[in-house]
Amino acid sequence: MLISPESEYAANAVWAMGRRMDDHIIAAASGNAQAGVAGATAVALPAGQKIAVNDHTYASTSGDVGLSLSKLLLAKEKLDQSEIDPEAPRFCVVNAKQMSELLALTEVQSADFNTVKALVMGEVNTFLGFNFIRSERIATDSSSDDLVLCYSAPSICLGVGEDIRVGISERDDKNYSVQVFTQMDIGATRVEDEGVVEIACDP
Repeated sequence: MLISPESEYAANAVWAMGRRMDDHIIAAASGNAQAGVAGATAVALPAGQKIAVNDHTYASTSGDVGLSLSKLLLAKEKLDQSEIDPEAPRFCVVNAKQMSELLALTEVQSADFNTVKALVMGEVNTFLGFNFIRSERIATDSSSDDLVLCYSAPSICLGVGEDIRVGISERDDKNYSVQVFTQMDIGATRVEDEGVVEIACDP
């Protein structure tokens, strides 16, 4: 019962390319966008689109905190105040630690607040209008705080110049070992500052 490794190699290569796409999107969300006719002007995400690690606008606590209901409410408020299309899908990208912080919230656990039975599967799919995506690839700031991203789908663009191409061949100079070649051409950018909110969260 021999198993050909080619399919596993190819699948892993494609998954790696998918992670590279994630990296481009995450970097573009809160990084510099290029403006101007020649794209020579770097535009940073405005400070008004960033929520500090110790922000307690809608909470009575103090100090640095992780992902809280107060921060999510403020992110939603920022998007709403900017007249971001309410019909456009909204996403929140969190890592495992911040997902745990979210699952610990009474409002997420309780059916009185949330129709999604979050703790049954140990995950949150939607809350406050955000679709949650878990990724361990989100950035951190100079204080090692996790940078959770909330954004409206049309506010970030991924351009695919060449789709993923996979090639599998043998190398006669390596005892006919199988080699896998993958290639793609992509780029991402933030299209609309008002559609992206960055939340600093204590890890």
